[in-house]
Amino acid sequence: MRRGYEREPVEQAAIEQLALARGFELYDPMQSDDQAADFAAAAVVVGVSGSALTGLVHCAPGTAVVELFSDAHLYGYYCSLAAAGDLRYGAVIGRSDDAPRDMGPSAAPFSLDLDAVTAALDWAVA
Repeated sequence: MRRGYEREPVEQAAIEQLALARGFELYDPMQSDDQAADFAAAAVVVGVSGSALTGLVHCAPGTAVVELFSDAHLYGYYCSLAAAGDLRYGAVIGRSDDAPRDMGPSAAPFSLDLDAVTAALDWAVA
């Protein structure tokens, strides 16, 4: 999960609990000595859209990916990366008070529907 950034889900604590209840581990790529190996070993990757998801390039084909988006930050970079790597891809799009943009990051927090997040987590581990 992203910590200390502006573009984070408002419901981050609840999402973490949903993930932990399904056997996920919380991972901060900035605390890793070998992100490539970590992503290569992952069966599922769930994360907020952002540069930390570039590690998807190291995932094995078939790895499930769930990208959490803000409606003000909708870019297909990691969907394209997942498709190129033959990864299973899903997304949950949340609402932000920030305006959508054609280019450039939105730094605003956003809200996700927890039922949609739950369904996406369940899909990823199925």
